[in-house]
Amino acid sequence: MNDDKIIGLFLSKDERAISELKQKYGNYLFAIAKNILGCIEDAEECVSDVYLSLWNVIPRQKPENLKAFIGKVARNTALSKLDYNAAAKRDAKMSVLLSEIDDDITRRELSNVLNSFLANLPAKNRQIFVRRYYFCDSIKDIASRFGVSESKVKSLLFRMRKTLGKQLKQGGICYE
Repeated sequence: MNDDKIIGLFLSKDERAISELKQKYGNYLFAIAKNILGCIEDAEECVSDVYLSLWNVIPRQKPENLKAFIGKVARNTALSKLDYNAAAKRDAKMSVLLSEIDDDITRRELSNVLNSFLANLPAKNRQIFVRRYYFCDSIKDIASRFGVSESKVKSLLFRMRKTLGKQLKQGGICYE
């Protein structure tokens, strides 16, 4: 079923909306949740929460791009669950990922710099960066997805972080 029909089912509060969404995008939602949470049980629970959220949100807000919209909901839900699970102590995987970028910058400033940075990257590099730092894909998964070695992915990410760091310094956002 195409995305417009699935959205139509949500808008008309037809319960088939969830089953159609699950059939078309269930694996996508699970992959996002699993990459962030690292636990199958938590990812399954998160995906169930995503379906409930979508059931409540879509009638009020019609998404232009269903896949991007549900991906964002899944990511935010998983991050909320990660915060809940970790409480005072941050999950090591997420802390490492975030520290690779720079955790001293405000979200708005980082968003502006990242948007500019990503817009100037070649498409493949941009996709690799987003897979790693937005979807939390492992180096191994990224290498497999793009048909390159893990060392190539690590090298690209290192160079991109270095370039981003320079842009942050030039913009007066980060000092060192």
